[in-house]
Amino acid sequence: MARKPALGRGLKALIPDTPRARAGLTELPVDRIAPNPSQPRRRFDEAALEELAASLKEHGLLQPVVVSDDGEGGYVLIAGERRWRAARRAGLATIPAVIRERPGEAAALELALVENLQRRDLTPVEEAHAFEEMRTRFGLSQAEIAQRVGRDRSTVANTLRLLRLPVKIQELLEEGRLSAGHARALLAFDDPAEQLRWAHRAAQGGATVRDLERAAAGAEGTPGRTSRGGRRPDRPVDPNIRAAEERLSLKIGAPVKIRQRRRGGSIIIECGEDADLVRVFDVLLGEASHGQEQ
Repeated sequence: MARKPALGRGLKALIPDTPRARAGLTELPVDRIAPNPSQPRRRFDEAALEELAASLKEHGLLQPVVVSDDGEGGYVLIAGERRWRAARRAGLATIPAVIRERPGEAAALELALVENLQRRDLTPVEEAHAFEEMRTRFGLSQAEIAQRVGRDRSTVANTLRLLRLPVKIQELLEEGRLSAGHARALLAFDDPAEQLRWAHRAAQGGATVRDLERAAAGAEGTPGRTSRGGRRPDRPVDPNIRAAEERLSLKIGAPVKIRQRRRGGSIIIECGEDADLVRVFDVLLGEASHGQEQ
């Protein structure tokens, strides 16, 4: 069975820019358009909206929004919610729009998601929630999500892992006080209290990503604690170990942790779902993935 085209190739693959399509442009009243209920974006930058609204007052809306008929005299956005919000703020009565057949719920979510991904408008947490909805609500595997949004499967897996962080840390990430790198480093802590303590320290500028990685490996213990009490600090994370983890993660397509001991060590592979476990098992045995055979 032929694979569905990846949405990551762009909205143009789904909304053709042809003379016939351009002829379908129409001016729609702004107040008859409703937001996309499947919109994965939760936050809209107020300053950016004001800037766009000022531009729209001066030049008008150059790129049309894409909508579908709701069957009740109104329209629902498929793509272009930020432009629509700015048009309302600018006081525009109508905006150019392309009317398309109403997509299913899964397709509507995919369209909204890929538009935001292409414009880098989503926070890492918003991306994670969108991927999680595609996984739980529509039954897609991580590999299928990756194909649809044009991302690597390991990227999807790592993004979904952010939802394991405490809500307070997710809020810091959404507010831009923590980077995605900080968040990934915090996932290595086993104790939620330690995660929160280090998250707040990082949000205040008191810890870099490397600081968090060393702390998670036991190099520094809890914030403020030193080795004066007689406890010899553990060795910092070996950069060769970190490089090996990254190579294995890319090869297997799943997060990998290497725990080194005085003699020997262990390799931990995280699998978010049963299908991932089967796929990793096949990769380790050098066999074709079951998911690819189907």
